[in-house]
Amino acid sequence: MAKSMVNKRESCDLPGGGVRFYETSMDGLNREVYEETRLKVKVLDLFSFFDVLRPNLHLSLVTYLCEYESGELSLSWEHDRHEWIGRDDIDSSNLPEWMKRDFRKAFQKYFELKQ
Repeated sequence: MAKSMVNKRESCDLPGGGVRFYETSMDGLNREVYEETRLKVKVLDLFSFFDVLRPNLHLSLVTYLCEYESGELSLSWEHDRHEWIGRDDIDSSNLPEWMKRDFRKAFQKYFELKQ
């Protein structure tokens, strides 16, 4: 999706956000994806975990591999457009290189889980 509210240097972002107090990471994921897209997803597996360290800020970023369950896409104010990217579209896309790398890994992991 276009417009990153977290990383102003990037032109695109994935749905997500913070976890509220007394909310599990899975509940937070489902809430954030629904708030930003109006889609419901099924979590398949943990995809990645890493820390972002900046002056006066420490973020722990957890990414899950998910698949569509239901809903009709409707973007929140946090994003101004979206693009569906298939496995064959990754290399020719205008995505940042880190996102291309992660999408390749995500597709590989998805197909391994579905076998």
